[in-house]
Amino acid sequence: MNKFKTFVCILMLLCGQTSQAQEREVTFYYNELFYVCQKASAKYYRVVSLDSEVSPYFIVEDYYMSDSLYRQSLMSHVDPVSQYYDVQEGNGTWYYESGIKEKQASFVNGKLVDLCRTWTTEGAIKDSIYYSNGKPDGESVVFFSNGKIRTTCVYAKGQKNGLLKRYWPSGQLRREEMYHSDVMDWGKCYDSTGHEIPYFIADAPPEYPGGEDEMMAFLGRNIHYPPMARDNDIQGQVIIQFVVNTDGRLSNYKVVRPVSPILEAEALRVVKLMPNWKPGKEEGEWSNIIYNLPIHFTVDR
Repeated sequence: MNKFKTFVCILMLLCGQTSQAQEREVTFYYNELFYVCQKASAKYYRVVSLDSEVSPYFIVEDYYMSDSLYRQSLMSHVDPVSQYYDVQEGNGTWYYESGIKEKQASFVNGKLVDLCRTWTTEGAIKDSIYYSNGKPDGESVVFFSNGKIRTTCVYAKGQKNGLLKRYWPSGQLRREEMYHSDVMDWGKCYDSTGHEIPYFIADAPPEYPGGEDEMMAFLGRNIHYPPMARDNDIQGQVIIQFVVNTDGRLSNYKVVRPVSPILEAEALRVVKLMPNWKPGKEEGEWSNIIYNLPIHFTVDR
């Protein structure tokens, strides 16, 4: 109970709640970036409870403000500032606001393990990936929206380590590549009728206009180290994820590696200032592609 009482007291200070510890339940609110906020600006709210007779973990239920369930999970640590610092345990399930299941995964000490599956907003399977210690480890399968397999690949400790196969929407094999420790040994390509064609590199990543040097120059001009973070020696690498669309626009910004709310807010602010990128390609065709951008914050000594 001491752990839970401490947690409730922190949340009462942050959220202005009047819940008593013996109720063993507390509700608080998150914005779209999953930081604690006032109810008026919230996109989600969370109910946390603890029944030490059943489990040593916090029982967490997150909801959309429409009261539709967003996530059910167990946690060994529930952060009072941001969901990015939560530590999940056991099985967790996410839902779209419509009620359709979005994701199902298992965790040990906050890291993905075993099978993780995701679904589209229409309920079609999107991917099925095995993990160990937070990294892909085993078979990974990605599906087309029609339910047919798009890509299969074997991973070992986060690296491609085996045969990768990619298919046409019809189910016909499109390419196969053999990897060892993320290095390709050989590859073959096929047309939609199954005939082998000259091999070509499948994907071209999106690119900032002018290349990486120009992007670094843009970040250097626009990032302002938050004084509070500098004065308190807060530093580290923040990773911002976003989608580069086929017209070059950036969208769906997300923090995937947090350090501190102050640094994450600055990284997001600057990334949202970026101009349109050169879009990327998959199998020679323009495609919406997810991009992870690391931004380093270092205090000069």
